[in-house]
Amino acid sequence: MLRRNVYFDTNILMQLGFDSQNKAKASSMWAILDALKTELYIPELVFDEFVVQQQGLFQTCLAELDVRIKKINNRIDSKIEPLDSKKQLFKKEFLDNLNKKLQEAGISIFKTPYGKIELKEIVNMAVRKSKPFKGNDSGFKDVVILLSVIEHAKAKSEGEHVFVTNNTKDFQGEEIQELIKSKGANLKVIFSLKELEAHLENFLEEVMRQYLQQRRERLQQHLNTKRQGIEQFIQRAVKFSKEALYIGGNVNQIEAIELNEISSPEANELKDKTEDDVPITFQATLKVTILVTKFIKTTPVLRLGEVDTSDAFSAETVQEIVYKTVDVQGKIHICKDAEGKKVFSGLQLEMVEEHYDNLYSKALLGTPSIC
Repeated sequence: MLRRNVYFDTNILMQLGFDSQNKAKASSMWAILDALKTELYIPELVFDEFVVQQQGLFQTCLAELDVRIKKINNRIDSKIEPLDSKKQLFKKEFLDNLNKKLQEAGISIFKTPYGKIELKEIVNMAVRKSKPFKGNDSGFKDVVILLSVIEHAKAKSEGEHVFVTNNTKDFQGEEIQELIKSKGANLKVIFSLKELEAHLENFLEEVMRQYLQQRRERLQQHLNTKRQGIEQFIQRAVKFSKEALYIGGNVNQIEAIELNEISSPEANELKDKTEDDVPITFQATLKVTILVTKFIKTTPVLRLGEVDTSDAFSAETVQEIVYKTVDVQGKIHICKDAEGKKVFSGLQLEMVEEHYDNLYSKALLGTPSIC
């Protein structure tokens, strides 16, 4: 399965809830990421930027609290110790909590690959004001983040790499796509968590489609190896009512029943991987060869000018071979024999009557072993 690697920008970390004491916001996206065994990353610079942002907010809150504490201390005899003195302790607790949450979410931090990011390239981008640089020459941080993600994606090479940011102003456009292409990276830029979730859902649907198709092909191969045994059982066990097979004449006898095709195999997923018995359902088409007696009305031969005024007629009987196609639904089981080898057993067939205006009786036919 094609592996997915997802990189988060600073603004996305805040949307995921890493800026609060609560756990990262839960959504179906996390279940999809887990199902696809997606690897999650943030560049070192994103982590540092996020920490600086949160510590700035933290420092502002502490300053506001200290102002209030000072006002309280002016009104009471016992003094409350200013919180500013505990900044280092709070800073450590914040970093410990953030690292713990990132670890629980399965997000890894990778170091900035300074050895692979050339200063000359960054300077040229700044001179040309190429995105993510802005018109006022700001954007150095965004350039390093993007180049870090590109280099990390190139180093991992296999699979698709997705960078998620809500910064459409600096990371969207042909310039960014050309930069990624020139670096030879398989990197897609996505601009919201909602877009990421839709992208992953589409990928998951494609993975499931391919998996189911491959499984059907394997089941078809398994059934084909037992085609002879299935056909022999059909010839031995399938019985048709002559009345039900009426097709414009009297059925003398059924000359032969042949297995034309086996198709559309399906197998239920095992609820318990220790189970040995796996039922496979399939469709089959039978070719039934029938000897039929028909009655043909004959009229008298009249001479020129004569008119037949009698109601009498004569008839003769003829026999002819008629071929009829019949659909059946089948079920067969994969089980293990005494030696632990996978074998087939418990074949069952059922006529598909609704397609034939109830001409064929619906019957469950036998459970032979065709191991």
